[in-house]
Amino acid sequence: MKIFCILSLIILSCFASAQTLESRYPEAVRYVVARGIIQGNNNLRLQENVTRAELAVIAYRLYGAARPGEVRCFSDVPRGSWYETAVCSLAGQEIISGFEDGTFRPTQPVQGAEVLKIIMSAFNIEVEESDSQPWYAPYLQLASDLGLPTVEPVNSVTRDDLVQFIFNLYKLRAVQQNVALSSSGCGVSAELLSAVTSSGITRSVITDLPENYDSTTPHNIVFAFHGRTSDNAQVQGYYDLDTESSNTIFVYPAALGDGGGFTWANGDNAVDTQLFDDLLEVYATNYCVDLAKVYVVGHSLGASYTTSLGCLRGDRIRAVAALGGGISADTCTGKIAAMVLHNPDDNLVPLSEGERARDTFLTQNALPLEPVPTEPSEFNCARYGSEETLYPVVWCLQPFSDSFNGEFYPHTWPQGAGPAIMEFFDNL
Repeated sequence: MKIFCILSLIILSCFASAQTLESRYPEAVRYVVARGIIQGNNNLRLQENVTRAELAVIAYRLYGAARPGEVRCFSDVPRGSWYETAVCSLAGQEIISGFEDGTFRPTQPVQGAEVLKIIMSAFNIEVEESDSQPWYAPYLQLASDLGLPTVEPVNSVTRDDLVQFIFNLYKLRAVQQNVALSSSGCGVSAELLSAVTSSGITRSVITDLPENYDSTTPHNIVFAFHGRTSDNAQVQGYYDLDTESSNTIFVYPAALGDGGGFTWANGDNAVDTQLFDDLLEVYATNYCVDLAKVYVVGHSLGASYTTSLGCLRGDRIRAVAALGGGISADTCTGKIAAMVLHNPDDNLVPLSEGERARDTFLTQNALPLEPVPTEPSEFNCARYGSEETLYPVVWCLQPFSDSFNGEFYPHTWPQGAGPAIMEFFDNL
């Protein structure tokens, strides 16, 4: 693969593009590194704890408008040190503070609560402080309201933890303002991918690029997962997702075999959760992907896998759409939009399973329990959350029970489901 290194705040440096990163989400690291927010002289030290001096310097780079400090603001901040300007400037603007003895303690590890306060301030996010105990409660609550992944307030924070939190603030801003987050694959000339290796296993994939794919333009990406009995080539044919999209990359991965069918292994440490992480890594580094518009679709067993990914990977998935499935995961990260479709007469996956998936997303997104009718009306859909909600849940009791050959099969993928799902994604 050729890697073209472009001096840009959007495209990564050669070092960042080629480096293997020990991170739970390497593309988040590359995105933040590209903006010069975190630096490491070819060693980012992602698993080391962040010190108070490092947090001040990173916040100073994010804050942008900070004024250089003119005097030494704390007794233990040496004049001319690499962190003096950042510490003294941010202290003068009351973004950071020291201790009662007049020290800053620059080498002391930071806690999650300090990260919440200082980094959210650097992003100009206003937090209404109160006399509540503990002092960081309003910051935790607002982070939850905004759909940011959990930060443990009294625990130390690694450099990777900090970068992930910063990236999710960039992602939140992109979602709010409907702007792209360009992946490191922008500007890369890559061949069409037909296989991905994950957990030591080579998995086939079908990659469907737009006819006029432009490697300099960020594209939406849809990962579409098949069920127990149909393979990825078959669902590419009947999902009918890509008939009208000109700015979306579609990926159809293959599940592992299981007897006479297929299986998807769900769970935070499951092999197929790792597969999704690896798929996103490979496509984000080989193609120009909008990291704020990552979507996942599935039917039947693939739907249960899709909803579980939506719960577990809310820090990197924008929305999911699942038809005729349930959910395995229940400890969710962040918020995502979701469209859950289920036939009330489904005799393979009972309606209660679809309701459980719906309710998991309602809890994940903290949405009211009173829905309103919404499009597409032919699928009997109702929306939880207002039209302005960034992370709505659409619940569709779809009435179509005939298969493509006219047989009664309420577990079917009905005609029109694919375009309806794509319209849901496009309207977010």
